[in-house]
Amino acid sequence: MDSVHSVSVAIAEIRGVGYFYPALVGSDLIEQVGKRVRKCLPCKTCAIISDMKVASLFADRVLQSLASSAFHPILITIPAGEKSKTLRQAGANNMNAVGLVILLADIAAPPG
Repeated sequence: MDSVHSVSVAIAEIRGVGYFYPALVGSDLIEQVGKRVRKCLPCKTCAIISDMKVASLFADRVLQSLASSAFHPILITIPAGEKSKTLRQAGANNMNAVGLVILLADIAAPPG
């Protein structure tokens, strides 16, 4: 007998000084990223910007999910650490033809 499980997805709001953005929180979201993004964006090319540590853990699955939804993903890796998190390090000047940028980040959970 096949087991059936439900997956809940919550939307969390990430806030900083002068910015905020929604983030999805749930299980199996990496495999769903292509389908979820395709519903919102018609572009063909997208970029994934990630530090090398996080890319080694998740980039292959994200690339596969995006490709399965007819995106042409480009992976841009940067060195780990806060000093590397700049547009210059990510090659922002070379992203004119990119329709979407997905950031894979090593974000620490707040205490509590």
